[in-house]
Amino acid sequence: MNISPDTLEILKNFSTIQSNLLIREGSVLETVAESRNIVARATVADVFPQDFGIWDLGQFLALLSLFTKPSLDFKDKFVIVKEDSKEGITSALKFYSAAASMLTTPAKQLNMEGTKVTFDLPAEKIKAVMTAAGTLGVDDLQFASDGSLITLAALDKDEAKTSASNSYTLPIEEDSEETKFCIYLTASLFRMIDDDYEVQLGAESISQFKSKNRDLTYWMAPTIDSVHGK
Repeated sequence: MNISPDTLEILKNFSTIQSNLLIREGSVLETVAESRNIVARATVADVFPQDFGIWDLGQFLALLSLFTKPSLDFKDKFVIVKEDSKEGITSALKFYSAAASMLTTPAKQLNMEGTKVTFDLPAEKIKAVMTAAGTLGVDDLQFASDGSLITLAALDKDEAKTSASNSYTLPIEEDSEETKFCIYLTASLFRMIDDDYEVQLGAESISQFKSKNRDLTYWMAPTIDSVHGK
């Protein structure tokens, strides 16, 4: 089989969330952070013929980058990556599978029953707030609503509660649900592919970010001091 550029992009992104990966037979890829506060799932165009465990996903992707158009042939315990050159010489990589028991996988299917509020989050606003967080040297992102306007801010939530603190705030959209909330996520764990997202804030302390342009979804757990509206 060949791996499409879109699938490679997904795998590279997943490697920033978790260093290992269990590829399941089929076209669904999923991963979870070691701290289990981020889960990601994508359905890709490529269909994997069998389960295959990768202990060091970053290493595997670096080796794949040695090939221009790699062809993967999955065996029982390893995969052979090949590419024929113009001279007719074949380059090959033999990469062994890791045992599933050694890998970190999501524990259960997540759903957003009891969603409190839904809104769209454009890619340019994500980029702007992440740039602001890096410039300010803060690691907190705040999704908030006063019942009329949803905003996204980069700040230090602990300093903001006790003293004057530098922050950057973006308006997202009017809050049609008129729900007051204040949800904090950790900026350094905000590792989504650059894209536009539909955001759902759940009643069970889960935030969902679903891509509007591909079958890709992230779930993130907010910090314990978040306040969910009623």
